[in-house]
Amino acid sequence: MGSFAEALGAFGSTVFRWCLAAFVILNAGGALAVFLTRNRHIVNRWTARFVGANLLLLGVGTGVPLVAGALKLVVNAVAATQSSGIQTRVK
Repeated sequence: MGSFAEALGAFGSTVFRWCLAAFVILNAGGALAVFLTRNRHIVNRWTARFVGANLLLLGVGTGVPLVAGALKLVVNAVAATQSSGIQTRVK
């Protein structure tokens, strides 16, 4: 059970890192496009899509690690009660 809990924790941190990298790349690409083209119509056309993508990345980047951390706590709690509740009879 301990390895499963560690896998959950690793999964949550991996999702956070990927979402953070995608957030930085997305916004850097958008800023670079605006500065290179100097076209304000790009801002008007793409702002809603960028806000939506940023909200999605923010939700996934924070939600998945929180849920994975909660599941890790549950798995550790169940594993602790399972291991302490086992009694063997020796004759």
